[in-house]
Amino acid sequence: MSSSIDNTQPISFNVSSDIQRIGKVVVHRPDPGIEWVTPSNAESLLYDDIVFLPQMMNQHRIFVEVLQAILGPDAVIEFQDLLEELLKQEGTRQQLLDVVFEFETVALEDQTFLENLPPVSLAAVLISGVIPGFGRPLLPPLPNHIFTRDIGVTINEGFLTCMASKQPRMRESILTWFVSHHHPMFTVSDQNQFIDLCEKSDELLTALRNPEIAIEGGDVMVIDQDNLFIGYSERTNEHTVKEVAKLLFKAKLVQRITMINIPKLPTCIHLDTLFTQISKTDFVYYRPYLGSEQTLSITQFRGDINNEFQYTSLYDLLVEIEPNVQLIPCGNGLYPYE
Repeated sequence: MSSSIDNTQPISFNVSSDIQRIGKVVVHRPDPGIEWVTPSNAESLLYDDIVFLPQMMNQHRIFVEVLQAILGPDAVIEFQDLLEELLKQEGTRQQLLDVVFEFETVALEDQTFLENLPPVSLAAVLISGVIPGFGRPLLPPLPNHIFTRDIGVTINEGFLTCMASKQPRMRESILTWFVSHHHPMFTVSDQNQFIDLCEKSDELLTALRNPEIAIEGGDVMVIDQDNLFIGYSERTNEHTVKEVAKLLFKAKLVQRITMINIPKLPTCIHLDTLFTQISKTDFVYYRPYLGSEQTLSITQFRGDINNEFQYTSLYDLLVEIEPNVQLIPCGNGLYPYE
């Protein structure tokens, strides 16, 4: 069901810290595609186990209601609603479908069926992959799309559309690119506000198929107006960190970009699973990987990717930004709560 919220008004990008008050947040409710995650395909769909969809939907509903109670009903935006509104633009709709059809190798019969769906149904199937009552998925499901943190990041006055490294999430990058570039809510006066790893829709498939291009939002942390941290992880590679840094420096959106090398393990996934800012001075971290007893590989770029500074300690990095920094180990560092 579509939202009654007016999403046609342009928003003003301005996120200078991960801990500032939220103005607007994009979410995605758990959808029927998640029911196609089974014990036999869970790992390939990036799930550790199967989940119970009704309970997940109820928990997400409560989560959204809490956000709305704090921020106001207009502050929480459903991604599927944005996609539905976008699909009312005939030219853009066909461009998006052409990219999706080629990427997913959709049979001609299914292409015709999808092209004739109304925007509300098409938006649902582009995300979930399924139509209620239909005997099979028309597209692979996107069960990870509930993690909207990963699909795009606002960095000061700029917006980065992320490029997934894993096949099960790549269609999310296609949908997000089209929404961010064509939905009226994302209208910008200065195109430099888009931090684009591909500038045109016909470049999307080339970018997604290029193993050198990979970045997800869980690795991108806006510490303050001048400092951006990016994790070099299982999902975000060094080449892309440097490409994003070049674009950000060119647009003069940030002064220092720090690449933190974390273990390339599915148990880590992203920088924000090991390290989280909770106040101006306080940071929670996972000591076994980021503790003082570990020698870290941290590279900071100042104004230019050729201007490098090296660190081997998370504390040494943070104390330069905030002299009163406190690093708090998860679970107070006590097993099994750490």
